[in-house]
Amino acid sequence: MALPWFRLYTEFATDPKIQRMEHGMQRHFIMLLCLQGNETLQTLKEDDIAYALGISEEKLLEVKHSFIKRGLITKEWIVISWGKRQVATDSGAARQKA
Repeated sequence: MALPWFRLYTEFATDPKIQRMEHGMQRHFIMLLCLQGNETLQTLKEDDIAYALGISEEKLLEVKHSFIKRGLITKEWIVISWGKRQVATDSGAARQKA
């Protein structure tokens, strides 16, 4: 199920995998998280992913290689830690009630 929002954990600010990347690469990763959250990432062709990230197809190959090397995505553009960090059944109602 596509999510209208996703969790971005606070460890993003201290995770060496993320913080050792330049800011532009961090933004590209957040855009991939958005595409993963709305369930379009694996349906897009690489030229469409490049467009979504605002980069050329050549730059996309560099980005993809970097993210794979860092253990952030698979070669099929699957965000590796997505399943353990995103809970599709979390409606927020319990938090609002508390």
